[in-house]
Amino acid sequence: MNKFNVISGKICVTDPCYKRGTWCANFDVPAKNGVWVAKVTKNKEGRIKALYAHHEHFGESKLNEVLPNEVGVDSGQAGIFDSSIYPDGERDYRDENSFYKKVCNLTDKSWGIYNNAGVVSRTGYGDGGYEAKCAKHNNEIVSVKITFIRGNN
Repeated sequence: MNKFNVISGKICVTDPCYKRGTWCANFDVPAKNGVWVAKVTKNKEGRIKALYAHHEHFGESKLNEVLPNEVGVDSGQAGIFDSSIYPDGERDYRDENSFYKKVCNLTDKSWGIYNNAGVVSRTGYGDGGYEAKCAKHNNEIVSVKITFIRGNN
C-alpha cells in the first residue's frame, strides 16, 4: 500500500541526507494531518519523473504554489516525511538501524514508504536542485509534487 500518515501537522520535503536547517530543503512546513497517498511517475526509460503525495480527502489537488526552497539533492533521492520522524543530527549509512540507511534501502528498489510516516524515491537523473509544488487548504499543505524530469522525457 502506498500510504503514510502525517501526525505532527508538519512535513519535511528534502533529500534525507540533510540535517534540519539545510538551506536547500523545506522543513516543518504546515501540512494536513491524516492519511496521505503517494505515487511516482516514470518516463519511457523507467526513470522517476516525479514524486507525488496528497492527503486522501483532497485527492490530486491543483498544485498552484511553489515551496519556498528548492529541493536540493546530494544523495540521488528525495522524500516527503512527517516532521515527527525526521531526525536531527548526522546521517550514518553504516548503521543498519538508522533513518538514513533505511531510506537508502527503499530507494535501492526505486521508491517506497518509510515507517508509515513518509515516502522517498530516487531522482530521475541524480543530484541537483528540483522544484516542489504544493496545494493548500486553510494554509495547510494537502498535496506535494517534486519534479525530477520535466517534459516528455
